[in-house]
Amino acid sequence: MAPIGTIQHVTMAFILGPEPGLPPRWRRGLLTYTQTKHVLGQSNIEVAGAFVTSETYFVAYHVRPDGACSCLDVAAGRYVDLLEQRQNEWRIKDRTVVIEWTETRAGLENATLSVNDFYTWLS
Repeated sequence: MAPIGTIQHVTMAFILGPEPGLPPRWRRGLLTYTQTKHVLGQSNIEVAGAFVTSETYFVAYHVRPDGACSCLDVAAGRYVDLLEQRQNEWRIKDRTVVIEWTETRAGLENATLSVNDFYTWLS
C-alpha cells in the first residue's frame, strides 16, 4: 500500500539541559533524570487570523536513579496551545498541559528485552 502523504521538511532542535524559560521547579525536576525522550504525536490545528489553536498528543519518558536501581517515569497527555504571530513567526502565547496518565517502572537493570531481540524478530 502506498503512503497517503510524505513529510517534506522536519525541523529538529537539540537542547542540552533544561530550557531556560521553564519554571524553576520544572528545571530542578528535569535535572534529576539521567535520560529523557519526548515523543510528539498527532496534532489538531485551527487557524483564525493572527491566532492558532492546537492540541498535540505526547508521551514523555524519563529515567532516574532510585538507590541501586533505575526507574522509568512515563507521562502521556496533550498540549493545548494558543499561538500568535509575532514578526512573521508563530510563537506559543499560552500552553495548558493535560496529563492523561502516568506510570513508573522500577528495576530497569533487570529488563530482559534487548535491541538484539528486535533484530531477531525482524529477520
